[in-house]
Amino acid sequence: MIAPLPSLQRVATTSPGIARIPRIATLLGAEVLLRPRGSVDAVVGWGRKPNTRAARALAERRGVPFLALEDGFVRSVGLGVEGAPPWSIVVDDLGIYYDAT
Repeated sequence: MIAPLPSLQRVATTSPGIARIPRIATLLGAEVLLRPRGSVDAVVGWGRKPNTRAARALAERRGVPFLALEDGFVRSVGLGVEGAPPWSIVVDDLGIYYDAT
Protein backbone atom coordinates (compact mmCIF):
# COMPACT_ATOMS: atom_id res chain seq x y z
CA MET A 1 0.00 0.00 0.00
CA ILE A 2 1.27 3.47 -0.85
CA ALA A 3 1.00 5.88 2.05
CA PRO A 4 0.21 9.53 1.37
CA LEU A 5 2.79 12.19 2.07
CA PRO A 6 2.48 13.88 5.43
CA SER A 7 0.71 17.23 5.37
CA LEU A 8 3.33 19.74 4.28
CA GLN A 9 3.28 23.53 4.25
CA ARG A 10 6.97 24.44 4.05
CA VAL A 11 9.75 22.15 2.82
CA ALA A 12 13.47 22.91 3.01
CA THR A 13 16.17 21.88 0.56
CA THR A 14 19.90 22.49 0.42
CA SER A 15 19.87 21.98 -3.36
CA PRO A 16 19.41 24.93 -5.73
CA GLY A 17 18.65 22.37 -8.47
CA ILE A 18 15.68 20.96 -6.56
CA ALA A 19 14.40 24.47 -5.85
CA ARG A 20 14.45 25.18 -9.62
CA ILE A 21 12.45 22.10 -10.70
CA PRO A 22 9.31 23.34 -12.47
CA ARG A 23 6.15 22.74 -10.41
CA ILE A 24 8.03 21.06 -7.52
CA ALA A 25 5.92 23.02 -5.03
CA THR A 26 2.76 21.67 -6.68
CA LEU A 27 4.08 18.10 -6.56
CA LEU A 28 4.94 18.35 -2.87
CA GLY A 29 1.94 20.49 -1.97
CA ALA A 30 4.23 22.85 -0.11
CA GLU A 31 6.40 25.91 -0.49
CA VAL A 32 9.97 24.78 -1.28
CA LEU A 33 12.57 26.94 0.41
CA LEU A 34 16.30 26.95 -0.16
CA ARG A 35 17.96 27.00 3.28
CA PRO A 36 15.05 28.55 5.23
CA ARG A 37 15.48 30.21 8.59
CA GLY A 38 12.01 29.45 9.96
CA SER A 39 10.24 26.20 10.69
CA VAL A 40 9.68 23.54 8.04
CA ASP A 41 7.67 20.31 7.87
CA ALA A 42 10.30 18.25 6.00
CA VAL A 43 13.60 18.44 4.14
CA VAL A 44 14.00 17.11 0.59
CA GLY A 45 17.14 15.90 -1.18
CA TRP A 46 17.96 13.95 -4.31
CA GLY A 47 18.01 10.17 -3.77
CA ARG A 48 20.87 8.58 -1.85
CA LYS A 49 23.68 10.65 -3.34
CA PRO A 50 26.51 11.71 -1.01
CA ASN A 51 25.50 15.35 -1.58
CA THR A 52 22.29 14.69 0.39
CA ARG A 53 24.28 14.41 3.63
CA ALA A 54 23.72 18.10 4.37
CA ALA A 55 19.97 17.81 3.73
CA ARG A 56 19.72 14.64 5.86
CA ALA A 57 21.65 16.32 8.66
CA LEU A 58 19.38 19.38 8.42
CA ALA A 59 16.29 17.15 8.74
CA GLU A 60 17.79 15.43 11.76
CA ARG A 61 18.74 18.72 13.46
CA ARG A 62 15.24 20.10 12.90
CA GLY A 63 13.51 16.86 13.89
CA VAL A 64 11.56 16.59 10.63
CA PRO A 65 11.36 13.84 7.99
CA PHE A 66 13.80 13.63 5.10
CA LEU A 67 12.07 12.99 1.77
CA ALA A 68 14.19 11.49 -1.00
CA LEU A 69 13.35 12.66 -4.51
CA GLU A 70 14.41 10.72 -7.58
CA ASP A 71 13.68 10.59 -11.27
CA GLY A 72 10.50 8.68 -11.94
CA PHE A 73 10.35 5.89 -14.45
CA VAL A 74 9.45 8.34 -17.22
CA ARG A 75 12.20 10.94 -16.75
CA SER A 76 11.71 13.39 -19.61
CA VAL A 77 11.73 13.76 -23.36
CA GLY A 78 15.19 15.36 -23.32
CA LEU A 79 18.10 15.00 -20.93
CA GLY A 80 17.88 16.48 -17.48
CA VAL A 81 21.45 17.78 -17.69
CA GLU A 82 20.35 19.80 -20.72
CA GLY A 83 17.47 21.36 -18.77
CA ALA A 84 14.58 19.12 -19.83
CA PRO A 85 11.99 19.19 -17.03
CA PRO A 86 11.07 15.87 -15.40
CA TRP A 87 7.77 14.22 -16.28
CA SER A 88 7.75 12.17 -13.12
CA ILE A 89 9.44 12.30 -9.73
CA VAL A 90 9.40 9.72 -6.96
CA VAL A 91 8.97 11.07 -3.41
CA ASP A 92 9.99 8.52 -0.77
CA ASP A 93 10.15 8.95 3.00
CA LEU A 94 11.72 5.51 3.67
CA GLY A 95 14.43 5.01 1.06
CA ILE A 96 14.56 4.97 -2.69
CA TYR A 97 13.57 2.26 -5.13
CA TYR A 98 17.07 1.34 -6.33
CA ASP A 99 18.61 0.96 -2.85
CA ALA A 100 17.61 -2.23 -1.02
CA THR A 101 19.47 -1.29 2.18
